[in-house]
Amino acid sequence: ARSRIFIGPKSSGREAGVTLLSHKHSDDVLAMIRLTMLGTVDLCGPDDLQMRTVLAQPKRLALLAYLTAAIPQGFHSRDTLLTLFWPELDQKHASASLRQSLYVLRRALSSDVVITCGDEVVGLDHTRIWCDVTAFSQATDAGRHSEALALYGGEFLAGSHMSDSLGFDEWLERQRARLAARAVTAAWALTECEARQGNLVAALEWARRVRVLDPDDERALRRVILLLDQLGNRIAALREYRTFAKRIATEYAMAPAPETEQLISAIRSPV
Repeated sequence: ARSRIFIGPKSSGREAGVTLLSHKHSDDVLAMIRLTMLGTVDLCGPDDLQMRTVLAQPKRLALLAYLTAAIPQGFHSRDTLLTLFWPELDQKHASASLRQSLYVLRRALSSDVVITCGDEVVGLDHTRIWCDVTAFSQATDAGRHSEALALYGGEFLAGSHMSDSLGFDEWLERQRARLAARAVTAAWALTECEARQGNLVAALEWARRVRVLDPDDERALRRVILLLDQLGNRIAALREYRTFAKRIATEYAMAPAPETEQLISAIRSPV
């Protein structure tokens, strides 16, 4: 039986470091349909074969993504789905397109994964499909921050958009912002946890993760600079500052905040 290991910076603390899922849990996941949408987009069955009939058609994938990741989980009215995905079509043709998409999803996932209740609502049996977005949200809700960040491989449905489905595109942008913000919060929590325990190297690694997730967060920049200085690497701290200052000057015609300048002045001229 295979196990899944999530690896973060080394730590003596309980939260950061390595989380090893049990063989039973891992096997349960491997026996399910698996949909990943954070960074890499993929859809595989228990046999690890990709479900190309869904992946190759953007609107079918978008429909599956919405049924899987929309909050709250549950049933969605057909009218909502028609408005989100086929706003340019009349009721008859939009309904036909939805029926065809659901038919393809049922054939790919199996008929008991995609659930309908009469002609009015559509949903999924979430016990039959594992999704990294759902697992990420559950981990952040439970405060399992290192596990959450191991699942957060990047932007939700990266590169995807629906030029003919404005409602879906707006939903997609909201989900991207929400999930990215939760990842930043998790990385900050780990930074603070490690710093409180005196694990400055691990704290630095998580602070750098915040910087990757939100390169314009100047508070994270200051934390990285301060941690580098505390670790005795004044040259690297100043390099971080110069790189950031050059980038925002080029991209935004802006200078670093006064708080950042004060920190750099203190590092350059220690008492």
